[in-house]
Amino acid sequence: MPKLWEGRRIDYCVHIGMASGRRFYSVERRGHRNGYGMEDVDNELLGDHARKKIEGDERIWHGLPEILLSDADVDDVWRRWRIALPVRLFCQWGDCANCWQSTDVRISEDAGRYLCDFIYYSSMAHLTKKQEKRRVVFLHVPVDSNTDAIKTGTEVTLELIRALVQSGRVKKLGKKD
Repeated sequence: MPKLWEGRRIDYCVHIGMASGRRFYSVERRGHRNGYGMEDVDNELLGDHARKKIEGDERIWHGLPEILLSDADVDDVWRRWRIALPVRLFCQWGDCANCWQSTDVRISEDAGRYLCDFIYYSSMAHLTKKQEKRRVVFLHVPVDSNTDAIKTGTEVTLELIRALVQSGRVKKLGKKD
């Protein structure tokens, strides 16, 4: 993550990862420093327990809190995001013309102690060490990859970015709307 942030002017960062088994989109509120016991897609572990034994106090995240929160007002971002999303035709059976609903977007408190959480915490940890605002969120998306799902995912992501920017502007100006 340091390479992502170094030498660039980044207003906000939205990391995106797939969450298998979910049919909804979620913005993560927090990232975790430890506890990565799940294997990645290559069947490898992060190895944070082994690194702790070897590196001790020299670990990259030594001295940082177990949990880091985004400095984005996630509740406000979620409210703006949810309101901005279009109501669309949705039917789990594929043949019902009367199934209208909003896209399901939620706030999540746990990114899963997997690569997604690791990336999210890494980004926030880097900004924390640089004494900068943690202007980053993580978006979990469903695993669906058909044309409609990709179109929906694009809309959901763009609206999240808009909501993040709007919320940040309002916060910066000290206004409530």
